[in-house]
Amino acid sequence: MSIPALAPTEISEGVGRGVDGLRASFENAKPFKHVVIENFFELSFARKLLDEFPEFSPGLAKNEIGAPGGKAVNTQISELGPAYRHLYEILGSPRFLAFASRLSGIPDLLFDPSMYGGGTTDNREGQELDPHVNFNYDES
Repeated sequence: MSIPALAPTEISEGVGRGVDGLRASFENAKPFKHVVIENFFELSFARKLLDEFPEFSPGLAKNEIGAPGGKAVNTQISELGPAYRHLYEILGSPRFLAFASRLSGIPDLLFDPSMYGGGTTDNREGQELDPHVNFNYDES
């Protein structure tokens, strides 16, 4: 079963049609559930995102206890430029949420407008990023 087109000019045409195969890949991946989707974005949109990717900001490179680190996270993606503003709209769209729900098997996914735990990430050379699960609960 396929879902309606995600965003025909930004997300590659076959991604939505192949959601059931992607879900099988996700479910059967080892050592933990994950999926790699080659050419997810149309090349022109991916280039716009790359062109607008923010430069490393030491002010955004703080670890969990506030110490300077080598990982800058920007949660304000809608403010990075037109392509990121459009990406933010795509991620919050009912079509994309239906796609993500179908792919993951998690029903009724909701969009978090604050991007809590999400956004762009720029890791400096030598910065580690271990496999992890992002937040699944927020007290607010």
